[in-house]
Amino acid sequence: MSGLELSAKEQLIGQINKVKNSFILGLASVTLLSNKEVRYLVDIGSVPLGDARIDFPNLSKWIDENEKEITDLISCHLRLLVGDSFELIDAYCGRTKQRATLKDQDWYIFAYKIRSIFYHGGKIGCRSRGEEVKWNEVVITQELNGKYLSLEVMSHKKGWQLFVEMEKFVHDVL
Repeated sequence: MSGLELSAKEQLIGQINKVKNSFILGLASVTLLSNKEVRYLVDIGSVPLGDARIDFPNLSKWIDENEKEITDLISCHLRLLVGDSFELIDAYCGRTKQRATLKDQDWYIFAYKIRSIFYHGGKIGCRSRGEEVKWNEVVITQELNGKYLSLEVMSHKKGWQLFVEMEKFVHDVL
């Protein structure tokens, strides 16, 4: 291996950092779009897409009328932070024969459940009566079965805390 090639762990850390940075940028965009004092600046913007262009006229008015879209944007970034991080770590642990170590983490079952919810339409699915998945004061119970995961259950703050646990695992354990 030449001195320029990254180890598999270094590659994983780089991928995890990209996911983290995307989440931070996503929250920054949500913060700006939620601020009515600066949101008008988006109305004058546009994005070139090859030969096409998407303009943002009246985006601030549209956001005022569709505030749920901001919540959906937070959920989208949360899905990427938790779901993609989990997938990257799980794949790495599978390749390096460390899946047992991964499964020993106190957050593993919860992270797996959240990832499954995010990647399967956002609905909570409990397979058996009395099933309860718990982590850091967040509890998913049978009563939530069939309902969509809300930010009240899994907020961006809790998602960030879960990510920090996963990132710490990558750096300190793997």
